[in-house]
Formats: sequence, structure tokens, C-alpha cells
Amino acid sequence: MATTSAKEYIQNVLIAEIGSLRKSHPYFAFFLIAAGIEFLGKLILKIPWHDKHNPPYAFKTAINKLPGLNKYVSIDNILYKDLRCGLLHANLPGKEILLGNGTSVECLNERPIQLFIENFYKNFVDACNSVIEKIDNGDIKPPNFMNIQIQSNK
Repeated sequence: MATTSAKEYIQNVLIAEIGSLRKSHPYFAFFLIAAGIEFLGKLILKIPWHDKHNPPYAFKTAINKLPGLNKYVSIDNILYKDLRCGLLHANLPGKEILLGNGTSVECLNERPIQLFIENFYKNFVDACNSVIEKIDNGDIKPPNFMNIQIQSNK
């Protein structure tokens, strides 16, 4: 088992592992991206990780402040309620969200909103890379407890 930093976690888990999973299991990739968005928001906000009152704030902050995700600003409430909460609490998106394979034009003004995994993943990666850049520049200093144990299959 090796210890990893927040930057390595973003690169190896949020980008690489979700990236490989999106091809074979796109539905599950949406779950992980939804949770990953909240993770990125908590990094920029520097808020307690397990505070039960902060998930909506962290999720919406990531949507509103990070390149890639900020294209979803107008629907941040829907994404939180119907994507993040729907998937992570009920294993189903809410009625305002449809999830799709591949790539297509996302029309964010129509209901239900159709999200396509390739588009959504690309936008998520842009947000991840923005956070990595902020870590590298010293704008974000992940707390010491961000060192987590990841078991490698290597």
C-alpha cells in the first residue's frame, strides 16, 4: 500500500480510473464524477471533509468556479439534486436528468437535461486539471489528512 497526495489522487483516481471505467461502465462513471465534483469543491473551499452540511455548497462551488464544470452553472441545483443526490442516494438520477453514452450536443435548457458521459467526463477532467494547477501554484494547500491509502493492483 502506498500513500498518495491529493494531486496524485486526482490524477490516478479521478482522471485515470474514472477515465478507463467510462468506456466499459458509463453509468457508474457518472456516480464517481458526481462524487468527484464534490471532492474538488471541498479542496477549493478548505472545508471539513465529513461535515454533513457542506456537500451542496462544495458541489455547487466546484460547478461555479472550475473551468469545464462552469458551463453547468445555470443547472447547478438540478445537477446537485438529480445527479449527485439521485445517483449517490438512490442509484438513479432524478427526473430532470437523462444519462447517455458517448458524445452528443448537450442542451442544458431543455428538460430533462441529457448528459453524455464523454462530454461530462471531459469537462470534469478540465476541472480536475484546474485544481491540480492550483495545487502546483500553491493556491490550494490540501491538508495533511489528504494523504490516503490506495492499494495498487500492480
